[in-house]
Amino acid sequence: MKYKTFIPLCAVGMVSLLGCQNVETNAEERSETLVLTSFLPPMHSQNTDVLSAFIEEVEAATDGRVSIDVYYGDSLGAADYQYDMAVTGTSDFALGMHGYTPGVFPLTEVVELPNIAQSAEQSTAMLQHLLEEYPEIEEEHEGTNIAWLFSVEPYQILTSNTKVENPEDLEGLKIRSPSSIANEILESLGAIPVSMPFGEVYESMQRGVIDGAYAPASVMKNYQTNEVTNYIARGDFSTANHFVVYNEDSLNALQDEDREAIENILADDWGMVAGKTYDKDEVDAWQIAEDDGIEVVHVRDNHWQVWEEAMSEVSQQWIERANALGAPGNQMYEELLNLDDD
Repeated sequence: MKYKTFIPLCAVGMVSLLGCQNVETNAEERSETLVLTSFLPPMHSQNTDVLSAFIEEVEAATDGRVSIDVYYGDSLGAADYQYDMAVTGTSDFALGMHGYTPGVFPLTEVVELPNIAQSAEQSTAMLQHLLEEYPEIEEEHEGTNIAWLFSVEPYQILTSNTKVENPEDLEGLKIRSPSSIANEILESLGAIPVSMPFGEVYESMQRGVIDGAYAPASVMKNYQTNEVTNYIARGDFSTANHFVVYNEDSLNALQDEDREAIENILADDWGMVAGKTYDKDEVDAWQIAEDDGIEVVHVRDNHWQVWEEAMSEVSQQWIERANALGAPGNQMYEELLNLDDD
């Protein structure tokens, strides 16, 4: 947090006559600037539509006493360091992706299992359900306070030169992966997962370093990945979780009225706003794919059972890991499936 303090200065020529008067900081005149880091590029819709709205509300509710500076991409820290920056106070708020810090959020990642949700709105609702019902989810975010959690729309398989119609077509292909769960999904389908932040994907696909990317369709809108994509296997395979967290000490250091104003704003359902924003991006992205002549293979329409069988072990392995941690893994998983049915 950066503080700007305005202190009346004594005119040098008057010091000998009157002394220095009113040199104490007036708390009412203090303005404060919070730092928010986002691993996403500046023009990503989560920044332009969601974070910008949040910042505007904060500045309006505090009558301009609190402003927020945003650092995009890796300008203040790498994508996999966003959470740690909020913990250490390097940033006051941080937007990041759970999967970029493997092993830290083992229970939260249940939402990322195959065939859990068909939209960002739906998977975001699942995250919110877990947060309300299972204290373990908040405990996994130890060291920060959760501002909001949300998910992207379903993941697809985007490839440059290989048309993927069934799992056999993925055999040996190097596919970008965002998380450990995604690694398991891709491996179950015969692909070779390659971990990398999405900001590196465009050039890697263009140069042939990777054959494709496991990603939501919205990357065609937010990262222009359509320019290096010729085929998409559309299977709505899984999703990926995101967080916006904040450093509690940063908010506690604010004047009481400003802290309370921000806490009131955080009580709004920003997670669902973020999820619905991703769903809107997906609609735009599929139109981009159509306009660019990208061939979309709807794999659920043909031998989908083969895909399901290949990925089934991923969910069972997660349940076993959750149970080993002392959590009700099977119960959590089944609850999400029932929410899906609802």
